[in-house]
Amino acid sequence: MLKISKTLVLILAAGSTTAFAADGTITINGKVLDSTCALTPDGGPAQGNKNNITVTLPTVKAGDFSAVGDVEGKTDFQLKITNGADGQACGSLSGIQGVLISAANGKYLASNSTALINQKAFDEGSAGQTPIHVQILSGANNDPIKFDSSVAVPHKDGVIKLASQYLQAVDGPIAAQNVTAVVDYTLVYN
Repeated sequence: MLKISKTLVLILAAGSTTAFAADGTITINGKVLDSTCALTPDGGPAQGNKNNITVTLPTVKAGDFSAVGDVEGKTDFQLKITNGADGQACGSLSGIQGVLISAANGKYLASNSTALINQKAFDEGSAGQTPIHVQILSGANNDPIKFDSSVAVPHKDGVIKLASQYLQAVDGPIAAQNVTAVVDYTLVYN
């Protein structure tokens, strides 16, 4: 048998390691905030708490709609970014870019991504067969939010101004119906 010294074994082991060269880097970014902010109603037709906000549109007549694109019941409302605990101003407001308002596929029309689908059924005995849709509007021009893309609605001093309205998005006589449309929101941090 061959006897190999321990020193020779260590030298050979050290020389047999594989050398690697880095091909690139992975950078992990993040931010730690001193508080978490929430979106809350700021009076008017917007009601609720920091997690669930409800906006009630006025009652309108089915006969007020006669063509695709007709809108009724426009209702302005405001939401406020608060600290979530007691409704006071959010200490991390400068770190918030805006609010992403989104709807999953199937919650808006494929042919018109601004038209939220009514989740309620038609009233029994309704003469019409066409559902009404709902739009959410933002910005100085009250532009309808398109739900097939991600766009953050900006805030001004922690206040987000929005509006909502009924929309006839498809042709046909509008049915009498209760209306509920649901969207999700996410605060977008810088």
